[in-house]
Formats: sequence, C-alpha cells, structure tokens
Amino acid sequence: MKVKCILFLLIISPLFLLAQKGSIDWMGGIGYSNAFANGITANQKAFWRTGLNYNHQLNHKIYIRTGLRIAQLSYFTNKLTGVRYGSEHDGNGGWGGPDPTLPHEFQWFYDHFFLEIPIGGRIAFGEKKWRPFFEAGFVPSLYLKTKQKTVTDLGTTIIDDRIQGYESFLIG
Repeated sequence: MKVKCILFLLIISPLFLLAQKGSIDWMGGIGYSNAFANGITANQKAFWRTGLNYNHQLNHKIYIRTGLRIAQLSYFTNKLTGVRYGSEHDGNGGWGGPDPTLPHEFQWFYDHFFLEIPIGGRIAFGEKKWRPFFEAGFVPSLYLKTKQKTVTDLGTTIIDDRIQGYESFLIG
C-alpha cells in the first residue's frame, strides 16, 4: 500500500512543479551474469529494474535527480542430486536403497525484490541542443521480500516472504 501511495505522489508531482525547472523520465533495464551468492555457485543471475526519475534543474548546467524504482534480483542454484539420509543406511555398513518418501534431488530459485531511491547530480557541458554531461550518485535500496522456490523430485514448494537476517537497507 505504501509503495502505491509513493508511486502515485511521484506521478502527480509534475502538476505542482514548474515545467521549465523539472522533468520526469522512465527508466528500465535488465542484466545477466554468473555469480556467487552466500558461497553457493549460482547460475543465470538475472536482474531487472524499472521506475521513474525526477530531474530538477538548479541552473543552466546543474541538475539533481531522485526517483523511485522497483528492482528484482533472481538466481538459482545448481541441482543437487544423489542425496542420501541416515535412515536409508542398512545398519551393516551399506546403503539400503532410496526411501521413496524422501526427496533425493534439490534445486533452489530465488527472486529478491527491492525498492530503490536514486539520488544523484548532473553537470551539463556546452550550450547546444545536444550537450554531453557527467552524472554521479548513489542508490539507497530497501529490501521488500523474497520469493523462494524449492524444486525436488517429490514436488515444488514456494515461500513468498521476507528472509530473516537479510539486510533491510542497502546503498549501491
């Protein structure tokens, strides 16, 4: 509910601003890489983000920027196969075979969601219609939730909640 209210206020804010001093732009992006997550090799680490930015012109060359964006970071782990349990031991130093009531293959999929609030500044060079510029800033991020899907040879479970111990506030 809070996100919807903030987004609504951000969308209607141009109605109260001088058109010559501010602008709103939409941004979006996707990415992909291989990465490590909590010491586990993860495959196909993908991410996307989308949102609105507000640019306010302080003078002819200097602008400040802020906004509101939603971001998602997704990855999955390698499939773990051949899992054995102590209850499957035959008691004589051997393996009694797989217990059909226990899963023997696991794979985990994670989708982390964040609310980002970019803060930055821009300096424009030149006086023509097309001007190069330099922009720098940082992005405080608030952790919203994680969707965790566990796939086993017996079925799939999905947990859609916040992860305990996960940092709630990040700066990137």
